Amino acid sequence: MVARLTVVLTLLPAVALAEPRLVSSWPQDGAKAVPAGEQTLVLEFSEPMAPDRMSVTTGQIGAAPEFVGRPTFSDDGRTFRIRMRLKPGLTYVVGANGPNHRNFQNLRGEPAAPSIVRFETAERAAP
Repeated sequence: MVARLTVVLTLLPAVALAEPRLVSSWPQDGAKAVPAGEQTLVLEFSEPMAPDRMSVTTGQIGAAPEFVGRPTFSDDGRTFRIRMRLKPGLTYVVGANGPNHRNFQNLRGEPAAPSIVRFETAERAAP
């Protein structure tokens, strides 16, 4: 008796999906002389993010802005905004997600890669 074994392989196309990421911010990372006072932090992501999940982090290095009001997302879900109060002459560090906070997530529930934005405010507040 001869046994016959048939193997069927189904090959799926290999699709490498990159995790969502921060693509731009205001202030930009490394910005100098950002006006002190009330400003809007703007974080733009590579794809739409879940509107009810977010993690704006502040670290132990640099100052943390005072966030004011409720955060919002743009209609397309890619741009996050929150008002913040900045003092003159300080270096600020703000993050989108972090090692222990991964709430900025795309619509599939995948967290965005942690990102840090560092910026300095002008020595004097704008008149």
